[in-house]
Amino acid sequence: TPKHTVTMTALGKQFLESKVNERKRLLNQQLRTLHLFQELIELLKKQENLSVDEDLVLEELAVRLPTEKPQTMFRSIVRWGRYAELFGYNANEKKLYLDVESTSAPVQANLIPPTP
Repeated sequence: TPKHTVTMTALGKQFLESKVNERKRLLNQQLRTLHLFQELIELLKKQENLSVDEDLVLEELAVRLPTEKPQTMFRSIVRWGRYAELFGYNANEKKLYLDVESTSAPVQANLIPPTP
């Protein structure tokens, strides 16, 4: 931080003063503004079952962020995404998926695929 001073934004204060569900909603909204999360959301939305194999995400991360460790990035994405109820992860199937049942998703209707 500049001059070793931490500056708290209004949103940061709101986050700290909020209860857990509100924190999750706020984080969900903020993650959706990050380019990497936007790309993952779009990738997942294009899939019939709104999920992708971990290996595909790892490949994408390796290409998009070649100086970072894909496995480390993936774990961070899963942890933040799960806490914010944006993503889910099935460890048995090694699949990342959109958490469409979350009430914290701001545009939940856009995440549910149309019925045939």
